[in-house]
Amino acid sequence: MHATRDTRGFAFESTLGKVARVLTGQYGVTVVFSPDGPRVEPGRIVIPDYELNGEVERDVLIGYLDLLVARAKHASLAQLDALPAGVEAKLAQVIDDRRVCAQLLDEYPGARWFIGKLRLHAAERVQQRWPKLHWRDRLVWLVERALWDEPPTRIEASHSLLAALHAAQDLLHEARASRSTAQSIATAQALVARVRALSAGEVNSMMFTAAPVEDID
Repeated sequence: MHATRDTRGFAFESTLGKVARVLTGQYGVTVVFSPDGPRVEPGRIVIPDYELNGEVERDVLIGYLDLLVARAKHASLAQLDALPAGVEAKLAQVIDDRRVCAQLLDEYPGARWFIGKLRLHAAERVQQRWPKLHWRDRLVWLVERALWDEPPTRIEASHSLLAALHAAQDLLHEARASRSTAQSIATAQALVARVRALSAGEVNSMMFTAAPVEDID
């Protein structure tokens, strides 16, 4: 927990815990703030340790809670955790997050506001880090954008990234239609294989003549 979190912060943390127990149906689950969030552990939801700076910030934290509750209820966390760290794991996570959030929103339509605030927060954070991001991380973000029907900003819309997305439209359709964590993982692996083939020149596309796809590795 953050050393400077005041009593209102602790009260908010307690409130989030109550909400998490209702949404998950797991009455022993707790919610904590920690710098190593967001993540789900057995019996615990870990939210990033941000200071509470007004209602918008609280809405973002509730958005994190909704996302992590969706993971806890509808994802196979063991399958995701078993993936080696890397671009496949990141893609699998964003594909599965979109799937589980859709299920949560079907169950609790009121969560849409908070998930929307979380999406805006995520976009702001990516914009701040964009110049330092590797091409593969930029691709993961644009895949995430596509799954949420969010158009890329001008700075995000490089020719090579858009070309990669264009060449993977069938796989993005599969990602949107994912019905399980296993299917999300398989689609992520297929996406990586497609981009590797494109960067190696093994797939023909007129869009790549002026702006070749970069190496995803």
